[in-house]
Amino acid sequence: MKNTVKIIARTSMLAAVIFCLTFFIKIPFPGGYVHLGDAAISLAALWLPAPWAMAAAAVGAGLADIAGGYAAYAPITVVTKALMALVASPILRKKQSLASFCIAGIAAGIVNVAGYFVGDCILSGEPLVALSYTPANALQSLASLIIFVVTAKLLDKKIKF
Repeated sequence: MKNTVKIIARTSMLAAVIFCLTFFIKIPFPGGYVHLGDAAISLAALWLPAPWAMAAAAVGAGLADIAGGYAAYAPITVVTKALMALVASPILRKKQSLASFCIAGIAAGIVNVAGYFVGDCILSGEPLVALSYTPANALQSLASLIIFVVTAKLLDKKIKF
C-alpha cells in the first residue's frame, strides 16, 4: 500500500509539472509554440513505470490543451503524449545512459510528430494541411529532446524515484 501511495503521488506531481511546463512556458512561432512539457514527459518515462508515466503525460498535457484554449486537440494530445511515454519508458527503464536518453527522446519525438500528423489529418480533413504543421511539430520534438537529454544527464545521479 505504501508503494502505491508513493507512485500515485509521484505520478500526480509529474502530471502537474507536465501541465505547468506546457501551459506556462511557451515560445510562440508560426504554426504553434515550443514548450518544455514534452521533456517532462520523457522524465516521467525515466522515473515512473510505463502505465504511470502514460497517465502523467496524458493528464498533464491534456489539461494544458483544455486550459490553453486548444480543447479540440485534447483527445489527440492525450493519446499522443501517452504513446510518447509508452515508447520511451522501456528504453529508459532498461539502461540509463546518454545513448538511451537520446534514443528514447528520438522515439518519443517520432511518436509526437506522427501523432499530431494523424490528429491534424482528422481535424482538418486534409493531409496537406496536416503536413504543413509537421515542421513545427518536429521543432517541438527536437527542442524537447535537447532539454530532456541535458536535464536527464544532470539529474541522473541526483534524483532516484
